[in-house]
Parts: sequence; C-alpha cells; structure tokens
Amino acid sequence: MKHLTKEELIEQLKALANDETDIPESMGAMCYSPAPPEPVMAKCDSCGKQIQEMSWRKIDRHILNKKIKTIENLGFDAKIEQLCSECAGKLGLKDKEGDELYDHEMYYVFYFKTKEQENYHLAISNDEDDYNAVIAFLKNEKSYTDFFDNTHIIREELSLIERMTGISIE
Repeated sequence: MKHLTKEELIEQLKALANDETDIPESMGAMCYSPAPPEPVMAKCDSCGKQIQEMSWRKIDRHILNKKIKTIENLGFDAKIEQLCSECAGKLGLKDKEGDELYDHEMYYVFYFKTKEQENYHLAISNDEDDYNAVIAFLKNEKSYTDFFDNTHIIREELSLIERMTGISIE
C-alpha cells in the first residue's frame, strides 16, 4: 500500500470537500440508557494519577486501540494516551471547543503524523466517532457511520479532520 504524504492528503481533502455525491443520511438508532453506568477509576498514562470517571459513555480504550491500528495499517503514525488534565495541559492542549481542560477528568490524546512529518499533531478526543471520521478520510471514503448509526459526510466534517490530523485545505 502506498503511504500518502501530507500534500497528497491535502489534495484528497480538497476533493472530498468539493464532492457533491448525494449520500442519504441515516437517522440512527433511538436508544436511551435509563441510568448512567457506575463510575470507574482511570489511570493517567503519564503521571499515574487515578481519577474516577463519571461519564455516561466511557470510551473503551480497546476500541480506540483497534482504530489506531487501522490508521497505522493505512500507513500513518498514530497513537493514543489517556492523560489527566494536568499532563494534557502541559502539552498545551485544550478541549474540542478550545477551552481549558477540566480538573479531575481523563482525556484521550490522539497523536497523528504522516510518514514524512517529524512531529506529531496532537488532539484531544474522547469520542470514538472522531476516529471513525479520520479513518474514513484516510481511506478516501465520502462518509462514515457514527456510534448511533448516523451517516456523516466527510465534506461536512472538515474542521473535525483538521482538529484531529492537522490536515486542512488552507
């Protein structure tokens, strides 16, 4: 398999952004959880701090590791780390909206680079659907399906692709 360069990914993103293929969007599942799951303890990969996670939808690291393996199999360097807010903050990271990280929470930090890049692009994402979008983009697919079976078109997710990979049209 040919390993795409950053420039080739930019061209691929431009093509996807301008693609006008009509892809029917799915409404997705209508499932509801009656109560949040019990809190669990999570350990920071950097400092070892233990934090109790209270999220209603804790992401499964095993699932993320499979997604990282898929990205690596496509010819890119990628990894994830579970970091406390202090360790993630030391890397200069902010949340998806660009705000400061909440104390006493764990964050998955996604590291991505093409083979020719020296430095990783870092992004925080505790949402497995963000990784699904990246995989679809790297495979040059026009859409992806999220956790709730909703269909998302890549051309409408350009800011997500940029946040996760550092790859943008500009």
